Amino acid sequence: MKMVREGCVTELYSLNERMALLRRQIAKDEVKKKELEIELGMAATGKDLSAVKNDIIQRQADIEDMERDILNLEGEKARIRVAIEQGEGEKELSRIDSEIMTHSTELSAIGEKLKSQDSIILEERSTKMRKEIEQNTDEKKELDKAIAEHHSKMKQHSRQLEAKEEKIKDATRELQKLWDESKALSEEIENLTREKGKLMMRQGRMREDQIRLSASKEMNQTRLTDLKVEADQYKDVEPLDMKREALEQRMVEVENDLLTIGFVNQKAPETFKEKLDEYNQIKDKVNILNNEKDAVIKMIDEIELRKKDVFMATFTAVNEHFKKMAEAIFHSESALVLENEANPFEGGLHILMKMGKKERHIESMSGGEKSLLTIAFVFALHMYRPSSFYILDEVEAALDKENSKKFANLVKELSSQAQFIVVSHNDNVIPFADVALGVTRTPRGSKILSVKLTDGEGKPMPMGKGAGA
Repeated sequence: MKMVREGCVTELYSLNERMALLRRQIAKDEVKKKELEIELGMAATGKDLSAVKNDIIQRQADIEDMERDILNLEGEKARIRVAIEQGEGEKELSRIDSEIMTHSTELSAIGEKLKSQDSIILEERSTKMRKEIEQNTDEKKELDKAIAEHHSKMKQHSRQLEAKEEKIKDATRELQKLWDESKALSEEIENLTREKGKLMMRQGRMREDQIRLSASKEMNQTRLTDLKVEADQYKDVEPLDMKREALEQRMVEVENDLLTIGFVNQKAPETFKEKLDEYNQIKDKVNILNNEKDAVIKMIDEIELRKKDVFMATFTAVNEHFKKMAEAIFHSESALVLENEANPFEGGLHILMKMGKKERHIESMSGGEKSLLTIAFVFALHMYRPSSFYILDEVEAALDKENSKKFANLVKELSSQAQFIVVSHNDNVIPFADVALGVTRTPRGSKILSVKLTDGEGKPMPMGKGAGA
């Protein structure tokens, strides 16, 4: 009995060791399960992943079976203790041996299955890793090849870039050369323009000289005609072909002959007196006419002096208005300059504009600038003696978009002092108007339409308001 009891105790110890072994095996299987899940989560896909998941599920089922076996062994252990205490140890020991054999067989089968599954998974992983290594090697070779081609292209592009930079430098030098030539041509044009202005002034003076010479020529021709008529009265008289001494001797003889003749006409004194009275009357009239002439000349001189003063005062006022107009349009200094300030009626008028340190004549400006300066000059004249009403008929037709806006702004500012009616087809001018009038064609004939573009304070009207027919 004692020996049976000792055998049962030994069997209990062996069961405890088997249980501990099974628990360690379960822990290892759990660790392998986690490792496989991590590895499969990174590498496995599709069909392989589903197979591994099925294997994991099977292993979990095996582990659950092992846990149930452990519980059963725990129960068996308790039952063996009870049987030993009740004296049924041998019977129970033989039953336990058979169960141990059964469980050992199952445990060996499970171990072999685990080993086979591990080797299959490791083989699959190794195969996949080889394929990945080969694929990565091929990709590396392709990348090396692409990098080499890229470096080659970079070198080629660098050479092309250097060539283009050299071309750009050559083009820059050529452009600088052209700019210098353009600058030289501009200075030459400025010099030619000034020379042209001087020549035009000289041409004007030559025209005036030509007019004076033509008048003198006509007077000389008239005098020559009168002399020819007077010479025709003595055409029957033969000229004396004598020397001076002979003529003087002949004159003495004629005077002696006159002395020998004596007084012939007794009424000559009365006639002389009458002629003298007529002469004195004519002389008095001539003196009166000379006095009147002097008075008229003096009046003319006073008028000329006053005319010059009035002209210079008017010119100064108009010049001030013109400067303001030009400043508002071009934002630069402009002025009217007389050719001959001492006698302005013998010279012309120039329009100058300062562009930085240089002065430009109106002849050297563009067509739009000339048109704007001319309009500013006309407005300056009208501002000297302003009118309350102006009509402008397409005066901005030759202006471009920018200069049209400058013209429209100028008229907008002046409209606060006078009323303007502007005839225009320019879309850049119409928006600045207070009221736009148009003529449209209808089946009943022409119809006038008006659109009020601003309110009473000069502000733009909101869209949809202010229209009327």
